[in-house]
Amino acid sequence: MSKLNDFLLINDSEAMETYKACRKAGMSSSASLERTRYIQRITNDLSMPWSIENEGDDEVWVKLDKDSEGREIGKWTMQIERDDDSSMDDSDCYTEEAIEASKNEAWQYHLVTVEYETADGRTGIDSLGGIDAGFYWYTDEYPLNREQQVFAVALAYYELDANAKAEALAKPVPLSAHVDHILAAFPDVVPGRDVFYNQDRTEALISTQQDDNGGVYFISIDADGNTMSASGEWSTGYTC
Repeated sequence: MSKLNDFLLINDSEAMETYKACRKAGMSSSASLERTRYIQRITNDLSMPWSIENEGDDEVWVKLDKDSEGREIGKWTMQIERDDDSSMDDSDCYTEEAIEASKNEAWQYHLVTVEYETADGRTGIDSLGGIDAGFYWYTDEYPLNREQQVFAVALAYYELDANAKAEALAKPVPLSAHVDHILAAFPDVVPGRDVFYNQDRTEALISTQQDDNGGVYFISIDADGNTMSASGEWSTGYTC
């Protein structure tokens, strides 16, 4: 039994009960272990990084994305809504009992929309409807509540969070992010006073003091983050 506990990476009585229930239901040991580990992962993903911001018919969940050094690099926002556009007529996989349970509100369809926003403002989105979840589907072999069932489909299987992030990162870094990167080296520069953009906002100009004698030099930044500097006056029609 110790090897089983090592495989599950826990000594969790609930996980062990899930494993036993799977075996009792006729599942093989390997399938039971896989199911148990899957349920553990879904439960951990829901209870640890995600937090709910408001409750009601439409639920909004939030998770911060951090790099290896703990710095925030983005944020996921997931909305779970009731999906009244999906119908059991779209599928023939439901039993008469499941159909009756749906009529009694024991389960319903859900629409999940996940948006990812990077720290520099780029966004990506992915969504999925027709997710059937509810307490009707809670069993000893699959002890996940409604939210966990939705997470299992939308995130663990269809990976809406990963898709949304990939879409955001595929977009070009905004000019403002390149400007902020340069400004980090010049704490005395005031964005509203010393930073200028051309009319189509494809290039920015930073004016900064060069020395104690009042000398000024300019830094030009294009949309790809390339920079060029010059001393003295540099007038090319930039506006605040």
